[in-house]
Amino acid sequence: MIEDSVENFITKWKTYAVKVEIFPMVEGSPLVECGLLGKVLHLFERTGPYESHLTLIQHKKYCDIIIHAMLENLKLSDEPSKSFRVTGLSKLWANGLILLRFDPFLVLDVGFPLVIASFDALPDDVAAGDWLEINSLSPLHGFIVPPARGMYYEGSGEI
Repeated sequence: MIEDSVENFITKWKTYAVKVEIFPMVEGSPLVECGLLGKVLHLFERTGPYESHLTLIQHKKYCDIIIHAMLENLKLSDEPSKSFRVTGLSKLWANGLILLRFDPFLVLDVGFPLVIASFDALPDDVAAGDWLEINSLSPLHGFIVPPARGMYYEGSGEI
């Protein structure tokens, strides 16, 4: 099992959330369009329509989100660079440094932390500190991390 609940996934991986710019979305679409490092990503929003669409997306321009990809394939990379490119709707190629291996998960620094999971066993020779090239399956998942209570968050009205 990859995750037992959305709440537990967020609790476990929220230290790897990244701040993204949220763009207006088409009513009824499960994909959140966001800007990150000069590129546009489409994320399948996993935290439910009430958390993101009504409160965060309508009232705030930015939010913290865990970007999660399911692994299509991987290979160790000779290129020590952090980069990514969109290869299709809610799909990407990335090259980066492995920050953490916690089977069946990897956290890859591709210019932002990307939490990756694999349906298959990860190769034994893949470890933290290695450079890795991956292709993701579609869709990329987005888990919006709610702001801490009592903390000011742009547009929230809370202090």
